[in-house]
Amino acid sequence: MKHVFIVNPKAGHKQDFTDFVSDTEAVMQRLHLDYEIVFTQYAGHAVNLVTERLPCTEKTRFYACGGDGTMNEVLHGAMGQENWEMTVAPLGSGNDFLKCFGKVKDFLNIEGLAKGQAVMVDVIKANEHFVLNLLNVGLDAESAYFKSKFQNLPGVSGPMAYNLALAFCFFRRYGVEMTIELDGKPQPDHKFILAAFGNGTTYGSGYKATPLATPADGVMDACFFRFVGRMTILKYIPFYQRGEHVGHPGLKEILYYGKHRQVRIFGLHPLHVCIDGEFFTANEVEMTMLPKIVPFVIPLGMQPSWLE
Repeated sequence: MKHVFIVNPKAGHKQDFTDFVSDTEAVMQRLHLDYEIVFTQYAGHAVNLVTERLPCTEKTRFYACGGDGTMNEVLHGAMGQENWEMTVAPLGSGNDFLKCFGKVKDFLNIEGLAKGQAVMVDVIKANEHFVLNLLNVGLDAESAYFKSKFQNLPGVSGPMAYNLALAFCFFRRYGVEMTIELDGKPQPDHKFILAAFGNGTTYGSGYKATPLATPADGVMDACFFRFVGRMTILKYIPFYQRGEHVGHPGLKEILYYGKHRQVRIFGLHPLHVCIDGEFFTANEVEMTMLPKIVPFVIPLGMQPSWLE
């Protein structure tokens, strides 16, 4: 098996990856494994680095060394190809998808990843895009967009950047007009604060939008807040962050949460759509679950509670 490490040097706070690279080389050489370490040079480069190495005669394990965005690029480069598997070395500010499996820091154990086995996980297909973790629109998507701008400020961490962006969008970009169709059934509301559709549980460096999601059950978890005033939603943001909004009695009239295989959303205006920390714009988004289609490697010994 060939092991390809795709390192995003701009992940997190653009830290020095010298130690990571040297430690990775030491592990791979000690284990006598065939490996390659390459760095991305521009947005989208990870897609090209993967497609250049596929198809291949021997199985290739791709390590997305960065955040959720790097992971998503590696996914897009590999989808539709054969003889590959992927995993993540969490060097980003969030790495939220990994929280579905266990402790994020365990994925920094390169030897554990090299010796780990792939589990088959679902993917959400959204128009021509693929989503491993979560798709969102509305207040949260705008916050994720502006997070990158706040994150460039000195001393601002990933969670802090998201909270700053959320506060900014709360006053400047509040509410989105759209219709939502769940498994072919249109919903009666046409204005929302936010909507999230999860294969994973968490996004925004810790917000548990879809806490009941598991990445191998063949359905996506849909969560959306109907339009209400700012003070009402402000009251419940802490519950949303902790994943305590599902079933909360105070949210009975404004929150929807369910599991679906197909979802369509239609925006009155172009929608700013966030997928795994990346963005695209569309008036209409059609989402379909692709069950157990991605071989995702977890560290040796890790046993997620949902894994049969």
